[in-house]
Amino acid sequence: PAPGRGRGAGRAGGFGGGRGGPQNQVARVEDVAQMLSALPDAAPATPKQPRRVLVLGKAQGFVHSSIPLAARTFEALGNKTGAWTTVITYTPADITEDNLKQYDAIVLDSTTGTFLDDPNNQAVTDARKKALLDFVRGGKGLVAIHAGTDSYHGDGNGLWPDFNKMINGFFKWHWSYPTQIVMKVEDVDN
Repeated sequence: PAPGRGRGAGRAGGFGGGRGGPQNQVARVEDVAQMLSALPDAAPATPKQPRRVLVLGKAQGFVHSSIPLAARTFEALGNKTGAWTTVITYTPADITEDNLKQYDAIVLDSTTGTFLDDPNNQAVTDARKKALLDFVRGGKGLVAIHAGTDSYHGDGNGLWPDFNKMINGFFKWHWSYPTQIVMKVEDVDN
């Protein structure tokens, strides 16, 4: 298997744990079936060259149950349209300067907390952070979905300012439920 694929796979089906709980790495079969039926048949554009995408689904804080399905969605969309190939990992150790050379984009799939940190080795943490920053500074792509901004924010001051600047902000809080939200619809067909 590709680097990171299948390492420490979670229980089949079910949902990921909450803060501190086990991280599920397997999407529910019925969710995958629905997702596959909703995918487009073709990419809107043809890439100039074959593309490779690394999906990182490591959550170090709250673990969203949607992480494995989102990862599989990126993989299936690339496969079905031919726009890219995907490697899925839940292992921050895959974020190295050498490993990232083979990718055109990284998807932060609801990463939370200090997802690249090795609590026992600051040098490893620093190398991972540098690898991610250098990847983006070198012109490669970065996609952060849902909780991808729920990382490195601490008490409201960024724990990793370069990341917070690159991602253009950070998660602050969830609204209280129920929260009334006012929307103005600009285009009823969209």
